[in-house]
Amino acid sequence: MKSRNEFKNFFVKISLFMAGLLIVSAAIIAASLYLPKDENHYLFALLDKHELLKKTGGERIVFVGGSNLAFGIDSPKIELGTGKKVVNSSLHAALGMKYILQDVEPLLKSGDTVIVSPEYAQFYSEELFNGEILADTIVNVFPEGIRYLDYKQFINLAKNVPKITRNNILGVFKNALFKQASVYQRRNFNENGDMTGHLALKNKDRIGVEMLTGEIIEDVIAELNKFNGRVKRKNINCFFMYTSFNENSFAANKAAIEKLDAVLRSRLEFKILGTPADFVFDNKMFFDTGYHLDKTGREKRTDIIIGKLNEVRR
Repeated sequence: MKSRNEFKNFFVKISLFMAGLLIVSAAIIAASLYLPKDENHYLFALLDKHELLKKTGGERIVFVGGSNLAFGIDSPKIELGTGKKVVNSSLHAALGMKYILQDVEPLLKSGDTVIVSPEYAQFYSEELFNGEILADTIVNVFPEGIRYLDYKQFINLAKNVPKITRNNILGVFKNALFKQASVYQRRNFNENGDMTGHLALKNKDRIGVEMLTGEIIEDVIAELNKFNGRVKRKNINCFFMYTSFNENSFAANKAAIEKLDAVLRSRLEFKILGTPADFVFDNKMFFDTGYHLDKTGREKRTDIIIGKLNEVRR
C-alpha cells in the first residue's frame, strides 16, 4: 500500500498541475483577446485547413505532415490523376508529429485515404515533437488545440507563454512600422491547402545541408502507430510516404536515413509507399530549404505520388 506521504505528494503534484493549467489558460485568454493579431501570418492557414477538412466531401486523400508537403505537392493535379478530392492539411514540422496527428484526426472521415509524410528531422529532434511553434499556434491561432496537449507539451506551453506574449507585443510595433513581403503568408495557400506563393519566385542561391544527429525518437513511431490504429477503426486507410529531400542533404545523411528506413519497415504498422531514394531531388529543385521543392520539383514529386497511389489501387 502507498504511504500517506506518497498520497500527499501525489495530491500536491495534481494541485500544482491544475493551478498551472489555470494560469496558462488565463495567459492564453489574455493573449487571444487583447493582443492584435496578424491574421495573414503563415500559421493562421491552419484554420483554413480545418475548414477545408470540414467542408470537403466525397472520396478524399488527405496529406498529413509538415511544410515539405505544404510547399511540395500539386493537389489539383493529384485530384486529376487519382479521381479523388485532395486536402493538404500540412503546415509546419515544428508543430510536432504528435500534435499534427491529433489536430487532423477529428476532421477525418470514413473512407479517407491518409498519406503521412513527416520531415526526417521529426524522427531526430525533440523540438519538432514539442517546440515553440506549437506553443505559438495554441496561444495565437488555435487556443482550442490545448485540449490535445499531453503533460509534456503543456509544460512546454507554459514555458513559452511569456516569450510568445513578448513577441506579440513587439510584433504590434514591427507590423506598424514595417511592411514585410514574405512568401510565408496565409493568403499564399490555394483552395486545396497547397502553398503556391513561391512558385513564380527565384530559388535561394544555396540550399543548406540538413544534418540528422542523435538517436531515432521512438515516441514518434509509437504515435504514428497509435494514430493508424485509431483511424483504421473508422474505416480510414493510412499510408506512410517519405519526405522530399535535396541531394546534398540525402548524401550527408545516407547512413541515418538507411537506419531509419530499416526501423520503420520493422516497426511501422502501416504500409510504406516507395523508398527514401524515390523522393530525393536535384538541389536546384528546392526553393529555400532542403525540404521545400520549387515548381519543377513539386511537379516531379507529384507525378511520383500519383504513380504510388495508383499502384495501391490496383
